[in-house]
Amino acid sequence: MPSLPVLLLTLLSLQAPRLARSPEQSNEPYAWASCVHLRRLCVGKQVRVQVEYRVAAINRDVGSVWLAPNARGVEENLCIIQVWTGYAKVKTPEQSRGGAFVDVEKMLQ
Repeated sequence: MPSLPVLLLTLLSLQAPRLARSPEQSNEPYAWASCVHLRRLCVGKQVRVQVEYRVAAINRDVGSVWLAPNARGVEENLCIIQVWTGYAKVKTPEQSRGGAFVDVEKMLQ
């Protein structure tokens, strides 16, 4: 079976707890829980990715991920799910380099 393409994506307009990058650092509270939650929602499942812009300096794409349609036939946005479950916070427009997520009002409800 051929390997699927890998995309490193920063979720648009979100600020999540950070995992430590070295042994000298410590994880922010709930960083692992947030990471595990994302994995449970996405790994092995069909998703739709929309890249909004690219940050060339860090070679990173920024965008949104939608889960496959649910029983009601509605695609759920992963950004909104992370905020509603408390695993991420919405960035202010000033914190978002490339602009705010189009449904930022929905995330703040």
